[in-house]
Amino acid sequence: MAAQSELDGLREIYTDANVRVKTLQARIASLKHQIEEMSGNRANLESDQSNIPGDFPSIRKLPLVGVKWANLYRENKIQETVYELLTQEYELAKMQEAKEIPSVNVLDSPMVPEKKSFPPRTVITIVGTLLAFTLGCVFVIGSAVWRKSESGEKQLATEIWEHLAAQDSRSGRALHAIMAKVGARNGSNGRAA
Repeated sequence: MAAQSELDGLREIYTDANVRVKTLQARIASLKHQIEEMSGNRANLESDQSNIPGDFPSIRKLPLVGVKWANLYRENKIQETVYELLTQEYELAKMQEAKEIPSVNVLDSPMVPEKKSFPPRTVITIVGTLLAFTLGCVFVIGSAVWRKSESGEKQLATEIWEHLAAQDSRSGRALHAIMAKVGARNGSNGRAA
C-alpha cells in the first residue's frame, strides 16, 4: 500500500516512461507476486511442496497443516501419558524388588581354611590313644580279678544272669552258653537254673 501511494505520487510528477516510476512499478509487481504465493491462490493444495522460500505453508494450506498438527499433538500427548504411567510402574516395581531383597547378603564366599585352629589333631589322637589303652587295661585287669574271685557277689551275679537267661528263650540260650563258658573258666560246673 505504501509503494502504491508512492507510485501515485510519482505519476503526478513524472510520466510513465520515467526510470523512477518504472522501478517502483517493478517493485510493486514483485510484491504482488509474493503476496499471491503466500496466500496460495496459485498453489496446488494436493501437493506437499510449497512455493514459498523456507518451506513455509501457504495460507490456503494452513487448515490442512492445522489438522496434521492437531493429530501429531494428540499422539504426542498420548505417548507422554503412556511414558509417565510406565515410568511410575517401573519405579513401583523397583521399590517392590528392593523390599523383597533379603537383609542378609553374602559379602564373601566362604573358603576352606589353610590351617585347622581347634581342636588340635595331635592332642586328640594322643588323648584318644591313652584313653583306649587305659580302658583296655582296666577291662583286662577287671576280667582277671573277676575270674579269680570266689566272692558272694560273683555267685549272686551268676545266678541272676542264669535266671534271666532261662526266662528269655532266644537270648536265654545265648546267655546260658556265655555263663557256662564263664563258669567253666572259674571252675564251676555251669549248671542251669
